[in-house]
Amino acid sequence: MFDFLQGYDVLGAFWMTVKLTALSALGSLVWGTCWPECGSARSH
Repeated sequence: MFDFLQGYDVLGAFWMTVKLTALSALGSLVWGTCWPECGSARSH
């Protein structure tokens, strides 16, 4: 039933998804907390 998974790196794909999710969360946190200050400091 799962013959199609034999040539597919399930753990690798799962780990990449976890890394991308963490990176996205971290990026959103930095963007949301820093951007108003960073943007205004850069523009003046």
